[in-house]
Amino acid sequence: MRILVILLVLICLIYILTKYNFNESITVVSQKDNNAYLIRRGKSKSEKYLSNSADTLAEINIQIEKLIEHLLKKIPEGSENRHYVKHLRKNYNHTVLSEAAIDQRYTTYTIDKKSMHVCLRTRDNNEQLYDINVLMYVILHELAHLCNYDIHGNAIQGHGDSFKKIFKLLVQESINIGVYKYIDYTSKPQEYCGMYISSSIV
Repeated sequence: MRILVILLVLICLIYILTKYNFNESITVVSQKDNNAYLIRRGKSKSEKYLSNSADTLAEINIQIEKLIEHLLKKIPEGSENRHYVKHLRKNYNHTVLSEAAIDQRYTTYTIDKKSMHVCLRTRDNNEQLYDINVLMYVILHELAHLCNYDIHGNAIQGHGDSFKKIFKLLVQESINIGVYKYIDYTSKPQEYCGMYISSSIV
């Protein structure tokens, strides 16, 4: 009898985990840029939910490409900043972007400078998409990680001086070309995926 009860409990757990697997991902083609993005299905599996997520990643991609093209034109060859921009161009394309699972411990993160998992939605029952401007600030932070290499091509991790220099450059140039609208998060902290953005790099 005891084994039967344990077996029934295990079957119920497997059923619940299968039915409510919020992390299941699917590839969705955005109507904005015709690129495919990896989107988590979440609690809502409607076409609108999926397409809104893909279109948000597409908008982020469009803005990143605009920024990279601007930097390639503006930053002179041979400069330290050009070194970072070259790594950004080398490491970034739209396939880097995917939606992070809602129950991830981290909000938005980059793995090995090769993949960027973006928290697009609030972590509550509403799962509302965040404002694109807030998302762009977070993305600029991640892009700074993506292109942080020393002159020998070795990846630099963490939030040291070179990271801060790159992040500041990306934010300032994004403001200059309208990719990001400045917000003073020090005086106006912004909730984002279970945490608060409470400082600004510029």
